[in-house]
Amino acid sequence: MRIREISIEPGGERRGKVCLIVFLLLLFLITVSNIVHNAAGKKTDDTAQNAEQMPAVGRDGIGTAFLKEMQERIYQSLVPVYAFAAEKNLPDNLWELSFKSACGELPVFSGIMEQTAEESRESRSTYEELIALEIEQERSLLEDAQPGPEREEEVYWQADSEPGMAPNPADTRLVDELVLSENQAYVNGTEQGDIAETMSGSFALRTAPSFTYDWSQYLELSELVKGFYIVDPTTTATTERLNIAELTGADMTLKGDASAPQILIYHTHSQEGYADSVPGDVSTGVVGAGEYLAQLLRTQYGFNVIHHTGQYDVGNRDMAYSYAGPAIQQILQENPTIEVVIDLHRDAVKEDTRLVADIDGRPTAKFMFFNGLSYNNTQGNIDYLYNPYIKDNLAFSFQAQALANEYYPGVTRGIYLRALRYNMHFCPKSMLIELGAQTNTCEEIWNAVPIIAQILGMELSGTR
Repeated sequence: MRIREISIEPGGERRGKVCLIVFLLLLFLITVSNIVHNAAGKKTDDTAQNAEQMPAVGRDGIGTAFLKEMQERIYQSLVPVYAFAAEKNLPDNLWELSFKSACGELPVFSGIMEQTAEESRESRSTYEELIALEIEQERSLLEDAQPGPEREEEVYWQADSEPGMAPNPADTRLVDELVLSENQAYVNGTEQGDIAETMSGSFALRTAPSFTYDWSQYLELSELVKGFYIVDPTTTATTERLNIAELTGADMTLKGDASAPQILIYHTHSQEGYADSVPGDVSTGVVGAGEYLAQLLRTQYGFNVIHHTGQYDVGNRDMAYSYAGPAIQQILQENPTIEVVIDLHRDAVKEDTRLVADIDGRPTAKFMFFNGLSYNNTQGNIDYLYNPYIKDNLAFSFQAQALANEYYPGVTRGIYLRALRYNMHFCPKSMLIELGAQTNTCEEIWNAVPIIAQILGMELSGTR
């Protein structure tokens, strides 16, 4: 079989060579353009770094301008795809441009690129920005609090004034030097001795529980949540963190003795008061309740307690957690024997809501334990709000809740779970308590404090 020879006409051969030369020239120009582009960028960086030693315009500046002009001309005349990329803010690298175009046709790659870009943006966030984000999230999250099942009260967030109330002109004095000096006098002990004597009366604490829990009924997460928790819609309760065996089995007893500080009580929101609190007198608000609690823990249960009355919500309430954090950390560093940290608050409710229970004929303010999970339903674990003691925090509040329910049914409101951290990461036995609300009277608050002291005394000593 004879194979037919195929010949190329001289004209076609010349055209092929010309196309090859043009292609090679185009490739060469692209390479030169990239080199010029990189050199210009490097030259610009060097010029910026040496701005103090060199004039702003000189030989290098002229050279840089010439290189940029040359590059733009090459882009516009010989490499129009680059000019288009620059105009549309697309990648100016041929490989990146091609890859992005391919990703546009393949959605799975587009998702990967968007996720990578989002992670890159988040990694560039500064600590200050994250703190600001935490404060903003706290404000927005607390505004949409919802009551749990079978709860009659509706809980919501209070900003700087009581909801439904006109601002009291006397409240503006809280930031004056007069009030600050009065508070300092209180801190120094000029008024502390009268609180327990005046408000405690002859409160007869219960010595036996009304019932005891059968923990086998709470093996399922749904039953555990229903019986003990109110879960904010911004976060999620999971079996990883809420396990009945871990919650009840954790050892919450104090390891040290009372020869050194064991318990720290403080107030992120020190200016919170009650229905009949005296404006400007912190001893009639949540700080006074904290001092009463500290006295009872000292005198009746033998604990060594520090009551820190620093003010972190005067002037800018939104930054209170950020302001309080370093101060609490310093106290713990100076007193390494402290094992328990309690942040005592007062909640805010609608004006027609009363958080009151009848305990042996005494009107008693209800209180609520509060935990942050550092977990948001939108982004999952909030890494920049890391808390290594979440499970310990949860066990601490759970055991206190269980004791309160067994001895004084109805005095607690359920453990509230939210998405953030709330400075509960400094100590395993950290607790945030919402004691009553702005509609409670001081009498109702002071009737609840001995119950909290008894519950903590039993939990921390391991007695019932």
